[in-house]
Amino acid sequence: MRSDWIPPFSVRQMAINDCQLGSAFPSWLKTQASVFKLTLSNAAISDTIPDWFWESTPLWSNLRKPSLRSNFLSGEIPLNTGHEMSTLEDLDLSTKIRNGTIPPSMRKMRDLTFLDLSNNYLSEEIPLNAGRLRGNNLSGELSTYLPDCSGLTALDLGGNRFLQLPSTSMGNLCNLHSLDISYNHITGEIKELTNAFSTCNVSTLETLDLASNKLGGNLPDSLGNLLYFEYLGLSANSFLGSLPTSIGNLSHLRALYLSFNVMSRIIPENIGQLSELYMLDLYGNSWEGVITEKHF
Repeated sequence: MRSDWIPPFSVRQMAINDCQLGSAFPSWLKTQASVFKLTLSNAAISDTIPDWFWESTPLWSNLRKPSLRSNFLSGEIPLNTGHEMSTLEDLDLSTKIRNGTIPPSMRKMRDLTFLDLSNNYLSEEIPLNAGRLRGNNLSGELSTYLPDCSGLTALDLGGNRFLQLPSTSMGNLCNLHSLDISYNHITGEIKELTNAFSTCNVSTLETLDLASNKLGGNLPDSLGNLLYFEYLGLSANSFLGSLPTSIGNLSHLRALYLSFNVMSRIIPENIGQLSELYMLDLYGNSWEGVITEKHF
């Protein structure tokens, strides 16, 4: 398909997946003033994202959900992106953007409920209010850059260079269902984090993945207050001691990963109260005692 082709139609939704559009970024998109949802996924585009894509063209009259995932695009996300695209609901740029930073103006995207910038080469701190930012080169103070997340339900910051967990009030994250900060360089203990989630009127957190960091200390009793937990990933850290007895409160827990820590002592029998548990990984620790029928 020629990049300068002018389509004789105008659509509300367009999905071009796993097709060979050609290496040039398709300029004919400028004519699609009615499109609401646009997906160009794995379309073999290997061009620089043109300036007009980020500007107020007819394309942005109604567009709320653009996706350019799995291409090989270069260029930077412009500093004014959040102003030009303030009405976006979904934005998927998991497309190997080769350089640049995440512009602070993205805080203006108040309607944004899904953001995927994973597997790029972006750096600097995150001034964002939503999203999947896995596999970049992000660092900085998490707490400073999560002030506007009251509508956020999933946050994936795995595979970056963060050193600390969020340390301020987590009231703005009480609607989170999933938090993944695995494969970073985070030190310290998790007590403050779990205590903060415990103060939510209703904590809806179902998935917490902190695996492959440098966390330590004893696991806090407040873990047992997160009653909607289904997945808890704490492998490859330096946690000490035993499981808190409050772990038995997590009646919805389906997977618990604690391998390769420095845990010891006796595994509490009330782990047998976890009736939904199907994956229990305790390998690579120094547990005491024996496993009996009361553990199951």
